[in-house]
Amino acid sequence: MDDLQYGTRNKRGDWAPNEPAGTAPLFAFPPRPLALLKWLPHYFLP
Repeated sequence: MDDLQYGTRNKRGDWAPNEPAGTAPLFAFPPRPLALLKWLPHYFLP
C-alpha cells in the first residue's frame, strides 16, 4: 500500500493525511440517528 495516495511527507519524513479524520456520529450536532445506528456495529466489531 502506498501511503502517499492518502497524504504527504515533509522533508523530515512526517506524514500528514490529505483530509482530516471525521468525527463519530455520536458527537455530531444535530443528531443523526440513522448514521449513528450504521456506525455503532463498526465501533464494537471493527
